[in-house]
Amino acid sequence: MLTEKIGCADFQRDVNAYLARHAPTAYYKSLSEIVDSGLYLPYIEAQMKRNVAPRTEAQLARGPCVDTYHDPKKIAFRDAVLGEMEKQRVDALVYPTWSNPPRKVGDMKSPAGEGWRHEESGGGQQPDSFAADGVSGDYGADGIYV
Repeated sequence: MLTEKIGCADFQRDVNAYLARHAPTAYYKSLSEIVDSGLYLPYIEAQMKRNVAPRTEAQLARGPCVDTYHDPKKIAFRDAVLGEMEKQRVDALVYPTWSNPPRKVGDMKSPAGEGWRHEESGGGQQPDSFAADGVSGDYGADGIYV
C-alpha cells in the first residue's frame, strides 16, 4: 500500500526548532521543559509525554525523517497520484481537510475536529506534498459543516 508508514513526524524536534528560531527569549526553550511544567490540558497529557519519550527500537530503525520531496515513499505516492490524475485528465483535487468542526478546548464528547491525518503521519502534513490552500469552514444553511 502506497501510504503505509509514509509519515515521519518529529513533533519534539519541530517545536524545539520553532522555539529556537521564533521565540529565543521564551521562558520555555524546549518541548521537554513545557511537558515538565505541566502547563497543558490534562486530556493531552499522554500525547505530550509520548512526544518527549525516548524513541523505540522500531522508530530508531526507520532512521531520520527525510523531507517530503526526497522521501522515496512520498515520491512513489506523489507519482502514483499524478499518474492517475494525468490518465483521468484531472487538473486539481478538491477534498475536505477537516473531518469534523473544531472542538472547544476540553470538549471530549463531540467528534474530534482534527485536520487531515494518517495513522503514521503524525497528522498535519499531506503525504503528496502538493501545493494546497486551506479555507475556513462554517455551517451551511442546512446545518452541515462545510
